[in-house]
Amino acid sequence: MKSKHYSKLSVEEHIDALSDVEVVRFDFQMSLRDTISNAPTQ
Repeated sequence: MKSKHYSKLSVEEHIDALSDVEVVRFDFQMSLRDTISNAPTQ
């Protein structure tokens, strides 16, 4: 099923969404790293 309004704008919006996901993933990795480094060693 192809959408007729699949335009350049929607592609750019898709790329923006992907970059937002990358930022969130990076923030998650940083906070996870902080949690691991602050946790008592097992």
